[in-house]
Amino acid sequence: MFFRGWLINYNSNHLEGNTLTYEQTQLLLFFAKSSGDVPVSDIEEMKAHDVALSQIKEMAKDNERPLSELFIKELNKTVLVKPFWKNAVSSNGIPTRKRIEIGKY
Repeated sequence: MFFRGWLINYNSNHLEGNTLTYEQTQLLLFFAKSSGDVPVSDIEEMKAHDVALSQIKEMAKDNERPLSELFIKELNKTVLVKPFWKNAVSSNGIPTRKRIEIGKY
């Protein structure tokens, strides 16, 4: 079976609001090129997600290595790259902003 990592990357990132198209995702992940007017952050997000997907594939091949919380946090660091601010709503319904830290949940 042919593994279509670019399609997994596209669908996962598209759900999160990434603006790259199927074609732009293929171009980026196969040839390390971009086209069109897309935010640099979307390109970096897609590349980071692809690295994390490769790490997951490698980890899944290793039957001696159990899935650990440390591995999950490392994947989070790979995907998020750097901290960022996100609009949120407090428990009492007040709009606020939350700093998203890498490797933490």
